Amino acid sequence: MKKLKAVAVVAVFALAMACGSPEEAATGDSLGVMTAASDRACFVSCNMAYNSCVAASPGSMGLCSIRQQLCYQDCGIDESMPPSSSVTFYAVGDGNGDDSSDFYRFTYSGGVISGFVKIGETGVVLNDLALDAYTSTFYAMGVNGSLYTLNASTGAATRRGYVGGFVNAIDFCGNVLYGWGGDTLYTLDAASGAVDVVIGSVGFSSSGDLACSLWGNLYGSGKSTSSSDALIKINKFSGQGTRIGNFGYSGVYGFEIDQSDKLFGAYATSHSIVLLSVNPNTGAATPVASYPTSAGMNGMATYNMAY
Repeated sequence: MKKLKAVAVVAVFALAMACGSPEEAATGDSLGVMTAASDRACFVSCNMAYNSCVAASPGSMGLCSIRQQLCYQDCGIDESMPPSSSVTFYAVGDGNGDDSSDFYRFTYSGGVISGFVKIGETGVVLNDLALDAYTSTFYAMGVNGSLYTLNASTGAATRRGYVGGFVNAIDFCGNVLYGWGGDTLYTLDAASGAVDVVIGSVGFSSSGDLACSLWGNLYGSGKSTSSSDALIKINKFSGQGTRIGNFGYSGVYGFEIDQSDKLFGAYATSHSIVLLSVNPNTGAATPVASYPTSAGMNGMATYNMAY
C-alpha cells in the first residue's frame, strides 16, 4: 500500500510539472486561445499525466483531477478549443427488422452529412456505443445486458461479459469506462464487462448515452419530459446529476463531444437520422443536418484523443 501511494505521489508530481511553470506559460499565447502546436502538445500532456495518475492510484481521482486543472492553467489555456472543420461519427442502429444493429459511420461538415458507410452488422441488438480513443477499440452495450467489442472493419460483436445490471449508456473518460442505467452511475471493467464500482444515484434516468468532454466533465442524455430529453451534467465521483436544460427533442440516444469540445446529439426517425448541435450552457438543441437511412440511432461515438 505504501508503495502504491508513493507511485501516486510521483504521478501527481509529474502531472503538475507536465507543462512547465506558470512563469513559462505566461510567455505563451493569450489565455483561453489554444492555437499553437505547442499548446496542443501541452494540453495532451496534461491529460496523459492525469490518466497515469489515476492508473497508479484509482482512489486519488479527485486529486488527479485538481492537478490536471492546474496543469491546464500552467499551459496558459482554458476550456476553449479551435473548432474542428469536420467530425467523423460512428453509430449503432436499433436492430429493427433483423435483430442486429447496424454499425455505421458518417462525416459532418459545413451543415452536411456525407460519407455515410454501413460498416457491417453486429449480430446483436445494441443500445449504446463507446470508443476508447487511445486503443481505437469500439465497445457496445447490448440490450441483453452484456458488454461487447466491435470489429472496426466488419462490425462483428464479441461478447466481453455480463454487466450485472441495466445499463444503456456508456463512455470513456480517460481510461475509465462509465456506465449509466436507470438513475445509477457505474464504472465498468472493459475486459470483463462487470460493474467495478456503483458510484451513486444520478437523480435522472438515462435516455441512452454518455459523453466526456476534453476537460474530463461527464454529460449525458437523460429523461426529462415525455416530449424532450435533457442535457445532464454528472459528477463522476458522487454520481449526482444536474439538469442543464431540455434538448427540445426526445429519443436523443446518440450524444457525443467532438475534438473541439462541441456537443452533438442525434435521434432517428423511420427514414432518417437527425444530427443536433447542443448548447452546453442551456441544453437547447438545434438540428444541423439529416441523412436518409433506416439504420436507426441507438448510440454514437467519435475520436477524442485529449480525454
